[in-house]
Amino acid sequence: MGSVALYRITEDGRKLVTGTVQAGSIFGEMAMLGQAMADSYAEALEDCTLCVMSREDVIRLIGRHPSIAVRILDRLASRLREAEERLEDVAYRPVPARVANTLLRLEQQGEVHLSHQDLAEIDGTHRETVTRTLNQFRADGLVDLDRMVVRIRDRAGLTAIGNETRETA
Repeated sequence: MGSVALYRITEDGRKLVTGTVQAGSIFGEMAMLGQAMADSYAEALEDCTLCVMSREDVIRLIGRHPSIAVRILDRLASRLREAEERLEDVAYRPVPARVANTLLRLEQQGEVHLSHQDLAEIDGTHRETVTRTLNQFRADGLVDLDRMVVRIRDRAGLTAIGNETRETA
């Protein structure tokens, strides 16, 4: 288990979460491929074990095991798809839908281990808004809340909320 938030800091000091990765995932592919990623950061959202490899290490590994290049491409495609989905959420969905989709995307064994602030940064909103949203989800029987743990009780209910657009909300 373990998740990592990938983010950038805006000029005015705000954190923009550009993605999250779960256990078993790779990140930093752009740097491995020689692309500059200045102002990009990674922050463990829970306890993690990381394996750090240099660009040369990756090139040697791919040379010995070409199938690893396909895995890296698959992961890049998956991250691109996730980024497009998050962009669509921010553009067209209200905050409750974004929070519901984030919970469903980050769920591991029925739980999400994040603070309200972490969820707010991922969904591009304020902590207070996430707290109100989660409290409403709890009142509606969709989730249980504990310190930095959200337990999903009703996946179908969260999915329905996650599909709402600004026009239907």
